[in-house]
Amino acid sequence: MRASKIERKTKETDIVVSVNLDGNGTYAIRTSIPFLDHMLSLMSKHGLFDIKIKAKGDREIDDHHTVEDIGIVLGKAFKKALGDMKGISRYGYASVPMNSGITLHVSTPYGRNTHHIIEGVFKAFGRALKQSVAIDPRVKGVPSTKKLIG
Repeated sequence: MRASKIERKTKETDIVVSVNLDGNGTYAIRTSIPFLDHMLSLMSKHGLFDIKIKAKGDREIDDHHTVEDIGIVLGKAFKKALGDMKGISRYGYASVPMNSGITLHVSTPYGRNTHHIIEGVFKAFGRALKQSVAIDPRVKGVPSTKKLIG
């Protein structure tokens, strides 16, 4: 199973992230930032990743440290879960037009409803990640001409 758990504790934050890249999109996300919880749950659901996040931060100052550190820990959890990266597709792409519609122009989404634009970005990110970490049985070894990723 391609899964990992990463913990990070600093003066500003205390974060625990677990990911299973071969999951079914279940999530338990508690960052204390409702919109971030919503966006990360979209990424989990649409990427079919099982993600658990428990985060506490110095929100009395602002959300910056919490958001930044969650990004750091989530990235490390994905990297650890990928292991040696052998057999992964490596690349992924997705575009998710929402109810109010978005268009892409030089990879910049536009639309009227900011919430739906950001939802589309996170759904697309989840789907792109799903594609990029999928095992392709035709790929032997690391999918790089350098035989190394990272």
